[in-house]
Amino acid sequence: MKKSISIVIMTISLFLLYACSPENNSKSGETINLNDYVKVSFSGFNQAGIADVYFDKESFMLDNIDNVSYKKESEQVYKELYGKTDKSAAYEVLRFIKVNVDNSYHLNNGDKVKLFWNIDEDKIESYFKIDYIFLEEEFQVADLKEAGTFDPFEGLQLSFSGVAPYGTVSAYNDSNDYGGEYLITPNENLKNGDEIKVNYNVTDISSLISSYGVCPSKYDANYTVSGLQTYVSSVDELTSEQLSKLKTDAIEQLWVPGYGIYYDAIYKGNVFYVAKGEPAHGVHFLKWCGFPVDNAICMVFEHPKDSHDASDKAYTIIALENLIKDEDGNLTYNRFDMWPYETCTSMAEVKDLLIGSFDDIMNSSSSFN
Repeated sequence: MKKSISIVIMTISLFLLYACSPENNSKSGETINLNDYVKVSFSGFNQAGIADVYFDKESFMLDNIDNVSYKKESEQVYKELYGKTDKSAAYEVLRFIKVNVDNSYHLNNGDKVKLFWNIDEDKIESYFKIDYIFLEEEFQVADLKEAGTFDPFEGLQLSFSGVAPYGTVSAYNDSNDYGGEYLITPNENLKNGDEIKVNYNVTDISSLISSYGVCPSKYDANYTVSGLQTYVSSVDELTSEQLSKLKTDAIEQLWVPGYGIYYDAIYKGNVFYVAKGEPAHGVHFLKWCGFPVDNAICMVFEHPKDSHDASDKAYTIIALENLIKDEDGNLTYNRFDMWPYETCTSMAEVKDLLIGSFDDIMNSSSSFN
């Protein structure tokens, strides 16, 4: 038989195999295009489509009963290796022909998938007479259904806690039946008026769409921080009424021997402290160790040293730590947290004690009459 060379030109082909040697030729001389027996279909939803590849083995065997045969010299070897069978060579050759696509899941309308052939060419050449070609053909995804949408931020509740500027936030949504998580940036060191971004994160959007037939209508939303209490950072932030109440409550803690609570004490001024950075540890103006100190006010009152000699003056420092205002500007504190810090014999001694003592970790401002 005269040796022939067949050239097949196909614009969509990325690979072409043609068995051309005489001993490989089929009995009929027909070339089998394996792609004729492949069907690719798509199902599911857009963004979560699935590709299904079907090779029609039944049609292949019926069409090619005369186009595939065993090689005489290797038929016995084949049956010893793979078992004696009365099946046709067209049936047996399919043992070495497999086809799939390069991307089967998470598909969108308009995507393209490509056939991926897994053919054991050496085995086919060893045992069968067959002329065949195959193409790495492309198929465009189409006709996937559009998923419905849901708003993952509907019913979202943000919980702001702590005291500004160290507030924190958490999120939960009892109305969301589709899972996912809410990621907040930033989520700490917050103050009222700050803007935060909440991202809705779904690990596998395709699984969500496949399971429920819906996808998020959006993935992020912005919110404004509100409702946090705020540390007072200066005496200037206090109204005259608030400062007056502080003085009145402080005098309730002023005990003078022989007088008891000395309501006629003279207010001499204050020193206001604010922590440098985060609330300070290890600085306490009260007699017990409480929470870290963000701010403190030390109010100074002049009064008799005792009831024996009203002209012998003393100066008592009444301290209160961590003054806080709510969002409406109301000052919140517990007057029973006030406590005499120290009693001095002169204002000079008071100033030496209060001014500059904590400069390494506290900023201070003073106002004396």
